[in-house]
Amino acid sequence: MSGQLDRKLIQSVSVSIQGHAPLTFVAKGIAYNPDLIEEGDLFVPLKGEMFDGHQLIEAAVENGAIGALWRKDEPVPGTLSDDFPLFIVKDPEQAVAEMAERYLFDIDPSRVAVTGDYTRHLTRIFLKNMLKTNYRVYLPEETLGDPFTYFSSILSMPDDTDIILFDVPARTDDIVKQASELIIPQLAVLCCHRDQHEEDILEHAGYIEEGMRPTGTIFVDGDRWMSRDWKTDSVIYGNDPEHLLQIESVAEANEEVQFTIKGVRFLDFHLPWLMKDHLQSVLAAFGPAVHLGMGAEVVAQAISELEMKDFDLEECHSKDGTVVLIDHGRSLKSGLKYSLGMLKHLHHFQRRVLVVDEGFQQNPLKEKLIHEVFADELRSPVTDIITIGEKAFWIRSALKHAGIHLEGGHYDTHHQAMDELTSLLKGDTLLLYRGLNSELLKQMIKEWNE
Repeated sequence: MSGQLDRKLIQSVSVSIQGHAPLTFVAKGIAYNPDLIEEGDLFVPLKGEMFDGHQLIEAAVENGAIGALWRKDEPVPGTLSDDFPLFIVKDPEQAVAEMAERYLFDIDPSRVAVTGDYTRHLTRIFLKNMLKTNYRVYLPEETLGDPFTYFSSILSMPDDTDIILFDVPARTDDIVKQASELIIPQLAVLCCHRDQHEEDILEHAGYIEEGMRPTGTIFVDGDRWMSRDWKTDSVIYGNDPEHLLQIESVAEANEEVQFTIKGVRFLDFHLPWLMKDHLQSVLAAFGPAVHLGMGAEVVAQAISELEMKDFDLEECHSKDGTVVLIDHGRSLKSGLKYSLGMLKHLHHFQRRVLVVDEGFQQNPLKEKLIHEVFADELRSPVTDIITIGEKAFWIRSALKHAGIHLEGGHYDTHHQAMDELTSLLKGDTLLLYRGLNSELLKQMIKEWNE
């Protein structure tokens, strides 16, 4: 991410500056947790009753912080270099809020919030590509309803952004409501796969309207949110002939799915054939794109250029019909739900197999949380799970604890798993790999095909 946290903006909320902060100083974003810092971030130490982020400044510097906000009168550790830039402020949290408010006022992008289940990631990808010829679009990390993730999204935004597409996971009423009140979206999109049966997601997502002005517009899947009265203008998409936006004819040919949209005459839309069961996400994005002035021809061209890699999935094929998807997405909780949702709902396969090794978790989340997500999401139509390594074994343990039985074995090494992995290349199988040894898997497929 490349924001414009330059010295002028940071200094505008600072009492003074210690260390060496040249006039050309620019941070690319902010981070509150030193473990989550990326090279070039500005560290913001939070302080509470049981913790003090100022005590973690050395870890922040070691992990790549380019500077830090620093509470006035807080002692500076003697181990910190005299040249390291410290921007002295009365209150780091308030300083971040003021910077975000000023930066947002200066850039003034249109604000779109997308909420729902894992398909909100698809909707954002579709919408960004539909808009890219006319707008500079920014996709921040998810906004969880707390000010910190919101401010981080704003301050990481490139200074030439026209539209910001917020990701709001529908985990609780409060997350969605508070995120909406922070974002104040002009447009909102609600999406949920038709085979997801989590009624709480539908209820939570509806609260996205709480922060919207009456002049806002909300785009709603009429098949999932059927009985709610909306206070803002609503555009309904779905399968009912009465819905304003509806997929009409659908056909497969030449490794593509071809379809038409109600009201768009003499124009076919195309997607990779694996995406056949996610056409509703196209509708979810199509409405806002047209609302923002995009023509149907431009939209059709934009989505026809999409490949599976644009959805963070690398696609490989065996000569006998197995499709292997290598997951290159983020390992955060929402990213994991996205990956498993795609495994469950991509096209039609006799077997759906998840393969995970010890590299499946490259993130700061607690292992227990990750294992619980696997246990929650790994249900029918997933048929098999193959686990490799000690850490991956605990996923199998979590499934057993939840009373979920899937085919597939556990192995200590990749070499031990090769026979079972090879056997999966022979049939009508979708295999999703999540780990660090993707090159080994691709080499196995190559040798099988030869």
